[in-house]
Amino acid sequence: NIQGTTVLIVRIDANGGVLDVEIEKSSGNRNLDREAVKAAKRWRFNPESRDGKKVESRVRVPVEFVLK
Repeated sequence: NIQGTTVLIVRIDANGGVLDVEIEKSSGNRNLDREAVKAAKRWRFNPESRDGKKVESRVRVPVEFVLK
């Protein structure tokens, strides 16, 4: 019965794939942090565009684990 929020920094390539995931702020629980990183590595994003071209970028993503 663990809850918490892990804040991730996700580096995204120009095609929307995940290049790298790092923990910016831990939830305080190693298992939650590990699962957040594991999930983020499977995500796809809409890449950032500059001057009409898709570019590599970084995004901050909070991952919240809540019991319902």
